[in-house]
Order: sequence, then structure tokens, then C-alpha cells
Amino acid sequence: NFFPYKKNKISNLKMRTSAFVIVCLLVSSTFADNTKGIDISNYNGVISPDEYQNYQKQGYNFVVAQAWQENHNNPDFQKNVENAKQAGIQNVDAYAFVCNTCHGGTTTQQVVDNLDQTLGKDYKGTVWLDVEPCKGCWSGDGTANHQFVSQVADQLQSKGYNVGVYANKNGWSEVMGNEASNTKLSDLPLWYSHWDKQENFDDNTAHQFAGWNNAAMKQYAGEQTLNG
Repeated sequence: NFFPYKKNKISNLKMRTSAFVIVCLLVSSTFADNTKGIDISNYNGVISPDEYQNYQKQGYNFVVAQAWQENHNNPDFQKNVENAKQAGIQNVDAYAFVCNTCHGGTTTQQVVDNLDQTLGKDYKGTVWLDVEPCKGCWSGDGTANHQFVSQVADQLQSKGYNVGVYANKNGWSEVMGNEASNTKLSDLPLWYSHWDKQENFDDNTAHQFAGWNNAAMKQYAGEQTLNG
């Protein structure tokens, strides 16, 4: 089971206060009413069950929580999943910001083994592989970059996980270079970012790339303040 939504870039997330949280807003195409959700990163810390319930009252009914960033896990992931479900939010997914040269480089096996441990044996949601450019994160070889993401996806699937890809058209092209049009990963659901503040999927040109024609989830706004 997966649900589309919007997420904000990790590098742009801000620290939350006790009363407010800054998140990215998502919309999912899985449900007839384009259900809305939020993206939680390591910068948000632990969100309490009461806060999650307040977000539901504001119309946000699913969560994508960060489980992995570059070369380390998010220690708050399990608690955020637990609190969201305690608040009555059953659709909780995970995302992993993956890269092959960040902090000296990571192997696919390191990412998969550590992510598997972070998610825990009871995790049932989709694992979204967050693919976006950042300084020092990717090699200059598009073929190597594409192979890295493909291998992480394949290995996670072999462990029984549902896997999706988070990307936007321009960022994907920058990371993948000569492999930007490779359609190998297009059988996975796409979660894309287009901060047009439109809670729909009418922006076809934004999510039609690398073999994807339709998207499961959209990040339609970033750095939005919600009252917790």
C-alpha cells in the first residue's frame, strides 16, 4: 500500500517549535478524493500523537516519515511511526535520501542493511527512495548513479518491501545525466515534487519523465507551517 503526497527538500526543512511544525504538503492519487498528507524529516524531531491528531483535523491524513539520510538513519523514525498510528493515522510510509558518494561514499548493501534495521520487522508501508542532487552526493557518472538507485530498489524488493521513487524532472536529469531517459525504474510508483500549490495531478509535464506517465504522489508545497 502506498499513498502519494508532497514532501519538502531535506536541506530546506526548518526546526519546529513546540506549537508549530514546518513540513511539506502532499497529495495522493491513490484515493478518489486526492487525500492530503505531510512529510516528516529529521529536522522535525518527534511529533506527538496529539500533534498528529491536530494535523488530521486540518485535513492531513497520511504521513511519510524520513528513515534514512545520506549515510545514517533517522533515530526518530520508529517513534514517529508509532505516534502517528497511535493518533489513528494508518497510512504511514518511509523515505530514504540515498546517494552514492555522500560522506565518502556508501554501498548499496550498507544502505539496504541499515535501512532494513531502521524500518523494523513490522513495517508494511512503501519505502520511497529520495533521489535529488546535492553537493558531493553523487558521482559524475550517470550510469553509476542509476545503477546505484536500481540496485537499492532491487535489494529492498527482494526483502519484501514495496518501493517507490521520489524525484522531480530537473533533479532526476541532473543526477542521472546520460541515463536520465532510462525507463528501468518506471515500473515503481513515482512521488514527484512540483511546488505549484495545486492539490491535483494536472501538471503532466512535471511528472512525465524517465518512462513515468502517471504519479502516485505529489509534493505540492514546501516549508508550510502547521499548528500542532
